[in-house]
Formats: sequence, C-alpha cells, structure tokens
Amino acid sequence: MNPTLVLALLLAGPSVASNSSCPSARDIESHLSVLLPMQIAQPGTALVIGLPDRLLVDLRPEGPAAGAQQSVSVEDDCDQRARAAAILIATWWPSEPGAQPGQEKQAVARQLAKRDWLALSLGIFASAVSGSVAPGARVEVSARQRRLGFRVALAATASQGGSLGNGRVDWRRASGELGTTYGPGRLRVDAGLVASVFSMQGSNFAQNQGSTGVTAGATAGLRVAWVLGGMLPWLELRGIWWPLSQRSYVVDADTGLQTSRAMPHAELQLAAGVAFSL
Repeated sequence: MNPTLVLALLLAGPSVASNSSCPSARDIESHLSVLLPMQIAQPGTALVIGLPDRLLVDLRPEGPAAGAQQSVSVEDDCDQRARAAAILIATWWPSEPGAQPGQEKQAVARQLAKRDWLALSLGIFASAVSGSVAPGARVEVSARQRRLGFRVALAATASQGGSLGNGRVDWRRASGELGTTYGPGRLRVDAGLVASVFSMQGSNFAQNQGSTGVTAGATAGLRVAWVLGGMLPWLELRGIWWPLSQRSYVVDADTGLQTSRAMPHAELQLAAGVAFSL
C-alpha cells in the first residue's frame, strides 16, 4: 500500500512533493530554503520517493533545462533524510533558466552532505544504587557520521546513601564521560569510560567526617529518540560499573571496633531529555 502523496508548494523555485512523512515535504523545504535561493531558482517539481535505505528524487524543472532522476543513500533519521533530499535538489536544480549547476555548487553540497551530525543533549536521570535512588543531570555533545560517532558528557548526581552503624553515610558524584556511539539516529547504543569525583559525608555520628577522591569506571547506554520539529526528545537506560573498591567505616570510641560498608560497584540510570542539532 503506497503512502498518501503529500504536496507543498513554494512561492518560487521547485514545488516539493514527498510520498511519506519521513521526510515530509515541509521538512525538505525548510532545509532547501537555506541551500537554494528561491528568488532566482527556476520553477518546476521535485518528487521525493522514500525507500528504507535511500531516497529517489525526480527533478522536473520547467523550461529548456533537462529533467533528471537522482538518488542518495540515507538512514532512518527523518531530519537527516529531509536534509539529504534538500541537498540533492539544491545540487541539481538549475538556478537560472536553461542553466545546469556548476562544479563549485556540487562540491559545496557534497561537503554539506558529508558533514558530521552534531548534537547537544540535555537530560535528567534517576540514579539507582543498591536500593538508593537520587536525581541527576547530564549535558552531552555528540557527533556522528553515518552510524558511528562519539560522545562527551558531564553529569552530576545528588546525594544518596544508607545507614552505617548508628549513623548514616551519603555520597555524591560529578562525572565526565567519553565514548563511542552506534546507531541509525533514533536508536543509539554507546559505550565508553567514565571518571568521577566521589565525595562521602557521615552524619549522626559522635564525630562526623567526610572524604573526597577520584575513581574511574565504564559506562554503556541505550537511547531511543523521536523527531519533534527541530528537536529530538529521548529516553535512555544507562549502566555504570565502578571496579575500584571504596569503603566507609566507623570506629566505636569505647571498644575500638570498626564497622565498614562497601560502596556499590554498579549504578543504573533511567534518563529523559532532548537533543538539539548544532
């Protein structure tokens, strides 16, 4: 069953039509308006046919300029598909009656098509550690070309902890993350290293003490995103493993006996946020 044909007319230049909503004619126009000067572009029709791994574009300019059919390989990210279609149309659409695009214009469009996809992500998460749950926040910059990319992130987690003897020990983290990503756009997996400034503070003891140190670990995440205008809202599940042993302890002033508690090695985070294309 063929999708319903969606048409959108421009005031000048090519009329864009798409056979699906991914990419939609409106999204293609949004990118095309930046790449192709409509006031000097020749009128005509550009029909975009979306396939799972590529786009077919039928270019039919009015006047003496010859029509053409072009294709471009794409992934399933709707915004990238719209951008690729706009670049292809701008590359091959004549800017003046009877004119064909020059080598310089084609070279610029090819560079735009090859440019890494950069994104800024802002999110909040709930961190679960050994029955203790605390809120946190993360800011991330990622870049990818096709399916492979990398990410750099900073995160902070509020206090969480548990009882120790007759008192309580709370800890918090400020972390930096660096790793690689893989995915077609809306679905992404990642893995990498994480370094953390880890601080502990005792409370309800006869003498409360605290300490701060640095530790390192590994992280892996799974993210699912949706296209909403120019934004990508997302949900993410992330696991972090802290291999180094860290312990808190309390000493009984009367007996000299020591009671200790090991800090958890595993952390699970459930996050939600939004990404913006840069």
